[in-house]
Amino acid sequence: MKSVKRTSAKSPLDISEIRLIIATYLSPSDAIACSVVCKDWNEDFISNVWHSVDFKVHGMFKSLDRKIIAKYGKHIRVVASLDQMPELTALQDRSICNLKSISVALPSSEFRLYLTDLIRRNNALVPNTPPNKSRLTSVTLKNLRMTRDSLSTLLFTCPALNDISISGCVFLKCRNSGFSQNLHVTKICASIDQILDPHPGHRTVSLLVHFPNLKVWANLDCDSLDETTAKSFRKELMRYCSDVVAVECYASSSTVVENLLSTLTQPLEKIRFSYDAISPGVIRSILFHSSTLLSIEANNSTIENWDYDADRAFSATDYFSKSGFGWIMQTIPMTCSRLEVIILPSYKMDMDIVERMSWTCMDLRVLKIRVQDLGTKKLIRAVAKKWQLGQKAQRQQIPFDVAADIKKEEMDSINNRVLRHLLQFKKLTTSPIDIPEIGALVASYLSLDDAVACSLVCKAWSENFMSRIWHTVDFDSYNFEDVTHDVISRHGKHIRVVKYLSQCWKAVLLQDPCVKNLISIDVGIKSPELRLYGTDLIRRNRDTITELELDGTDLLTRTDYDCAGALIPSSGGASCLVKLVLRGLSMTQYSFSTLLSICPMLKSVALDECVFFESRGATLFRHPNVEILDASIPQLFEERYPSSSLLVHFPNLRKWETANLGRDMSDKAESIQKDISKCCPGIVSIRFACSTETTIQGVLSVTSQPLEGIEIYSGMITPRVIGGILFHKGTLLRLQAEVYGMEEWNNYDDILDTEDLNAPNWMLQLIPMTCSHLQVLSLPLVEMDMDVVERMPWTCMDLKELYIRVQGLDNKESILAVVKRWRLVQKERMKVAAVATSDSTAAIEAGNTAAEIWDPALIESRVMRHLLQFKKLTTLWLGYKT
Repeated sequence: MKSVKRTSAKSPLDISEIRLIIATYLSPSDAIACSVVCKDWNEDFISNVWHSVDFKVHGMFKSLDRKIIAKYGKHIRVVASLDQMPELTALQDRSICNLKSISVALPSSEFRLYLTDLIRRNNALVPNTPPNKSRLTSVTLKNLRMTRDSLSTLLFTCPALNDISISGCVFLKCRNSGFSQNLHVTKICASIDQILDPHPGHRTVSLLVHFPNLKVWANLDCDSLDETTAKSFRKELMRYCSDVVAVECYASSSTVVENLLSTLTQPLEKIRFSYDAISPGVIRSILFHSSTLLSIEANNSTIENWDYDADRAFSATDYFSKSGFGWIMQTIPMTCSRLEVIILPSYKMDMDIVERMSWTCMDLRVLKIRVQDLGTKKLIRAVAKKWQLGQKAQRQQIPFDVAADIKKEEMDSINNRVLRHLLQFKKLTTSPIDIPEIGALVASYLSLDDAVACSLVCKAWSENFMSRIWHTVDFDSYNFEDVTHDVISRHGKHIRVVKYLSQCWKAVLLQDPCVKNLISIDVGIKSPELRLYGTDLIRRNRDTITELELDGTDLLTRTDYDCAGALIPSSGGASCLVKLVLRGLSMTQYSFSTLLSICPMLKSVALDECVFFESRGATLFRHPNVEILDASIPQLFEERYPSSSLLVHFPNLRKWETANLGRDMSDKAESIQKDISKCCPGIVSIRFACSTETTIQGVLSVTSQPLEGIEIYSGMITPRVIGGILFHKGTLLRLQAEVYGMEEWNNYDDILDTEDLNAPNWMLQLIPMTCSHLQVLSLPLVEMDMDVVERMPWTCMDLKELYIRVQGLDNKESILAVVKRWRLVQKERMKVAAVATSDSTAAIEAGNTAAEIWDPALIESRVMRHLLQFKKLTTLWLGYKT
């Protein structure tokens, strides 16, 4: 089970993360109602209120006060129907910089200028930071005029593009004969004329040349299609996009659909068209693809949300069946044995015909169809309910009698005839968890034991939950000695994470070609053989790997190890690696720079006991995106490059996690500060692990950067360290003292034992008393003395998270009593604040009144009065998991 950080919330809605998820499912009116409950709710639900701006619906947006837009513009993600200058002017505020979707018309050159600025500000086309490749996944071009070179440039700068829609566009021919190909576009929506004749009246190459890996083609607005044009299109499709397996025909006549499907020779797997275009000729053309067809869908274009309207039975006239051709439709499920999806909501199947023309598609998973004489909610629900029971019995291999509890005269009723027909298809889904996508999502939240139990329910569930069971191969926690190569060949496709790969037999086990979708690899390269196997494993997974850990700690000989070549994706370009860990490796400066340069998405780097040999004349690469560096002080400042510090590679570093491994490095404090100021002036957070008191105090004292976060071990809190912390009191937001050797200490079943610290209690109080910006204070092994606290009042009124112990609160009962009362008071204060937002004093008085339930002299009452000062406090821990 995924670990979830527990907070002092009384209900799930008290947790901000859950409120944010709920907000995405609410209508704007419901989100507005939730946003006025209290300030915390407002912050979470207001993002839904401002998520989408459709100028057809929200025409008054352009008249809003610019201060309001500046305040809430950061929440806007979607802009639609943008076609007037006042609307575009309203979007010029710099806070609108996180858009994910823009739908806009281009009426004038001035309008284009402002629009270009809007697109650039939201990194929609070319991001401001390397690798300067757009994250755009979908593009719609309508009634535009551009050169073919401009289209090529657009496709080149958008490598993540998945689908593109083009209609009414003219692409002018250029002298440049080359055409950029986008290897990731799998779907295009465009008419045949648009594809074959991108520049009307001029002979030019079809648009298909840009999309070699096309899988789905959607034909737009085509009323007629002659045989010559159909053959020309087939020729172009076979020449440039031979992998097309799906065709969608929107607003196309039956003649167009028939000629198109008859002409195409590719083995189609999916066909989608409007039910209005159905005809015997169309069905004949569909049957040409009977051996490969997996999905057929014919919707009624005039009816929306037909499958979501649960309050009434769907009704639509089936003119095709009324004309006497209904039986021809049955030839599709009768002959297309591989069909998995049938969506024909406007068609009414006749059970007399169905029973005579038996279906062969036993792998059917989705069926959306109507039945004659089954037209009321009561009848439909009765069939669906009994079908669910029958499916459940079949999965559990329990005999199921369709005729049970049914009178003899009702045996041949339409309900039971339909039920007998449906129970043939054992793969039809009966609940959301039977849907593979949902089943896989549920599996990702289960523990390994729970996933194994679920996989034994039935074969379908086994397939869904197997991905969770094989997701992580941890050679340190589980014994894989008895696992055969046949087992890996069967389930290796599910493996995503490999940990502690440190022996040759383990590496050989993963040499199966199906192990090719890893996202995280932890491999020891402690011998020439392991280097070979490890490099091959990295190369095989180079298109998907995001985290890589290489460990050469026990190597007997230190030689240059260069794995950069193995990380370059098969399609070229840059690696998608986000996290890199190197332990005990030796490499040249040039090799390390090369490794960093091919990983532009890298965010975190960890270095431990590595040696870097100087490469004379080599250019040291400065990575612009690495924000976290985990490296000991000796690694950076003793075993350094002869000519420059390792920090030179990370100019935009934000957090440094360091240690001095028990060695006193205080004498190097000034040189450390000099290198940090020169190479990484943006560091705002430092974590000290296994560091001495003098080193921590020395680094904090000489660090001129205004630190926002400091993390240390509890045992290192001394007067000298406190002094170093107070040097940053004007900017400090987070102070966290970790518990050595204990993870998730805030969820333990027992009360943690306190320890004697090396600093007096009053000195610790200087931190919350002087650090007025503090938002997170975590001192889990420190017992606060309320006598001292009350005499040295805290100034950090923006405190959001507090993890401390209090002298006198030394048992579960007293701790839980305080936390429970604190919850109730906070809720009462929120109610008052929601009604009287302008009078904060009223909320405070309401909270204080509700708090006085104990004798004021009791420790519980004193702690309560102290806590109620912090109106923003949402997470509270007083020694026991709460």
